[in-house]
Amino acid sequence: MSGFLAFPNVFQRIVDELNVKTDGRLDVFKYYLERHIGLDGDEHGLMANCLIEQLCQDDQEKWIVVELAAIKTLVARKQLWDAILKGIIEG
Repeated sequence: MSGFLAFPNVFQRIVDELNVKTDGRLDVFKYYLERHIGLDGDEHGLMANCLIEQLCQDDQEKWIVVELAAIKTLVARKQLWDAILKGIIEG
């Protein structure tokens, strides 16, 4: 779980750099992202991890379903952030 906890810190640095590069024009968006970073880092991430461990336990098939769902979610999230970045760049 230690790698899981480090992700919000990495994401925070990305948000900060993006805000600097846009001369603070993303202050409201930055607040939105920081709120989610805080929730994920403080509560939601750990709770989700515990929930998945309790649901899957030693059932290999359930872990495969979880892994495939996670991959699908990450692909969708990347598409969302790519579209947001494109919107920021194109202004």
